[in-house]
Amino acid sequence: MGDWQLAPVIRAVSWMFLFTPPFLATGRGYFQGTGNMYPTAYSQVVEQVVRVTVILSVAVWAAKDHIDPYIMGRNAMLSAPIAAAFATLIILLARNKLGGSWPDNPPSNNGPE
Repeated sequence: MGDWQLAPVIRAVSWMFLFTPPFLATGRGYFQGTGNMYPTAYSQVVEQVVRVTVILSVAVWAAKDHIDPYIMGRNAMLSAPIAAAFATLIILLARNKLGGSWPDNPPSNNGPE
């Protein structure tokens, strides 16, 4: 990108892509595969609401206190891991309703077997 000052901004969000998405994607995929879209939908809505709230809060704070744009960018990028953590929490709460573990044989929506 040619701007060395962007490194902290990229670092602020990069670690999140290694840890959170595998759990989130697996959980969402499990519920989608069993035909239960509610946990996936709720987790996606919560993720976007948290992300936008953090970004707007950082933008208001940065504008009010005349914060450096690079610092504002770094703090705004922290919205991704924060939002992903909330979305993962929703998936885990849905899993706990199943008894705390993923069933070995999820119910089939294809009728009686």
